[in-house]
Amino acid sequence: AADGLAISAQLTLPPQGEAKHRALVVLPHDGPLWHDGRGFNWLAQVLASRGYVVLQPNYRGSEGYGAALTAAGKGQWAGRSLSDMADGVRYLAAQGIIDPKRVCIAGEGYGGYAALKGAESSGSYRCAIAINGISDPADYLKTAKQNAVADEIAALRADPKAPRAFMADARSPALVQGYYGPQTPAAISAPSVKAPVLLVASQYDKAVPADQSRSLRDRLQKAGKTASYTELPDCGHDLATEACRLQTAQAVVDFLAANNPAR
Repeated sequence: AADGLAISAQLTLPPQGEAKHRALVVLPHDGPLWHDGRGFNWLAQVLASRGYVVLQPNYRGSEGYGAALTAAGKGQWAGRSLSDMADGVRYLAAQGIIDPKRVCIAGEGYGGYAALKGAESSGSYRCAIAINGISDPADYLKTAKQNAVADEIAALRADPKAPRAFMADARSPALVQGYYGPQTPAAISAPSVKAPVLLVASQYDKAVPADQSRSLRDRLQKAGKTASYTELPDCGHDLATEACRLQTAQAVVDFLAANNPAR
């Protein structure tokens, strides 16, 4: 990163053609207390199969790469966690792997917030895709408080990989506030958005209600911005079913083909 912090990332290359000056999709994970590791990621594979290089950065605040990296994300929800992603783009451009003029950003949850912030920046990304994305951090924190029990172990949940063990709950209000810092980050400013945006929202998302996307859609359209919207019936936040993923993949591929063609 620009300040010297080492950032791990997963890089997925298209199955055909040389990895030079390719179109890129930055795919930040949800969280921020989450991580991308070596394993199957359905959306990364969909994008690579369509000819895109895919970067999944484990920006500061991510788990799984040491306590120091996780701690470095405190207070950086709208700060250096986002610039870590942009630093990854610059690194790949310097290596000649990607064309810096053909870069879009897509993500779920917090990754969706990162994508929308990228759309606010000047010239960094050609387009942005927010899947069940957070557009209003204050409202997201309110929802998190409604979903959580306010006691000493509210920030813990059962670890599915280790019976009788617990792990931090990325959606705990206390953890969310720690990533926010002393002030809650501002909602996405529709008039400030400079790139085409795709919003994908799950009808039954309890973590990031679909109203976050619907409200931003309306504000973007009122501001005269290019905004596409897809709502997924019978889907939740994690897009756990094949039908939910297929609908999302189709919307994403169609949007990218129109706004950042792979070839």
